[in-house]
Amino acid sequence: MTDFDDALDFKSLEKELATAVAKDEKYQRENDAKFRAIHQKVQSYEEFRDIVEASHLKPLDREDKLGGMSYQKWNALSTNKTGQSEVGHSNSDKLEDIKQPKTSQDFQRTWKQQCQTQHDKSSYLFSISAETLNKCFAVEYPMGEILLCIGSCDINSNASQILTVLDVMGKAKRFWLLLDFLSTKEQKQLVEIFVTLKTHFEQDDTKHVEKLNLLTEKYNVT
Repeated sequence: MTDFDDALDFKSLEKELATAVAKDEKYQRENDAKFRAIHQKVQSYEEFRDIVEASHLKPLDREDKLGGMSYQKWNALSTNKTGQSEVGHSNSDKLEDIKQPKTSQDFQRTWKQQCQTQHDKSSYLFSISAETLNKCFAVEYPMGEILLCIGSCDINSNASQILTVLDVMGKAKRFWLLLDFLSTKEQKQLVEIFVTLKTHFEQDDTKHVEKLNLLTEKYNVT
């Protein structure tokens, strides 16, 4: 080994290079997030900051786990040990005994652990008052899961409740961030929901139509 080689600390150089690359990646990621936030026309600095600060996050795939717990797949067909389909196995009787949630954690705990089917989820969602939903959805909520749930129910029969839920979701602090992280399937479902609601409210009173138009613009549905 030469004197030149001895003078070099390759491990130190490797560490410095890795640090420099990480800093550059962070800068590029946050810079892209800033442009995205500006393009979305965020309504406050807080929303702008949240998007930039969360730029390192990636949407969870359906197979991903968080905190060691596996989240329910949004494939309506689930197979038990005997190979029989569990779709339609409702937990509705137990849902009647569930109290109104007080926090986002309360809502998500019931949503994920006690609502076994899409029907259970929609029944639970529509049973919660707008005032309570505002509290539970103040910061964040499972927007994509809720949209898929709404899309699985009879939209015309629940049009007013759905309009209320969409209105509440649109007021959340991280609404723009959640909207930006929707999967292609969830975005498509969002459009289908608005199309159905528009048809339903076409001959309805002006109040519903005006709110729907405002929400259509807010959700950037074209």
